Amino acid sequence: MPSFTSQDFIAIVQFEEKSEDRSAGIVGAAIVDGQLASAIASRFRPLSARVYERLLGDHGSISDFAIKADLGLALGLYGTETHDDVRTIIKIRNLFAHRKDVESFDDPEISALCDPLRLPGHDPGKQFSTVPPTTRKGRYLRTVQVICVGLLAEEATATAPNLYDGLP
Repeated sequence: MPSFTSQDFIAIVQFEEKSEDRSAGIVGAAIVDGQLASAIASRFRPLSARVYERLLGDHGSISDFAIKADLGLALGLYGTETHDDVRTIIKIRNLFAHRKDVESFDDPEISALCDPLRLPGHDPGKQFSTVPPTTRKGRYLRTVQVICVGLLAEEATATAPNLYDGLP
């Protein structure tokens, strides 16, 4: 995965603010999914490319976004509030991706998921120059930003795993 900075995430999300709602919903989730995979991998001991691919590749055992969301919580990459918002992002992505009739963040099913998002008001490291957004699309995209910036920080502070496992 390419290395991103917090400013990259801000720029990507600003670009998505101008796109169609369906695209923003799907791409925003893909951004979180990719950064989550990178943060999880930062906690691994050194792995061969083959083992890494079996874990996080397209059909890897932990490649599913929902599994990674739970694994992020289990590894301490974030707390329950962020975990809840990641799970909500997955639900929103699935509605946009699999339901032709869902086209807008103002759709009743999407708005019922966006309204309770808790992270749009957070600003880790004072990264964002604007006040928290009030539109549902804005709240969703700010949540994407907050999660990605937080995961990037977690990845940067990852400690090397203990490579001694007691086995010969």
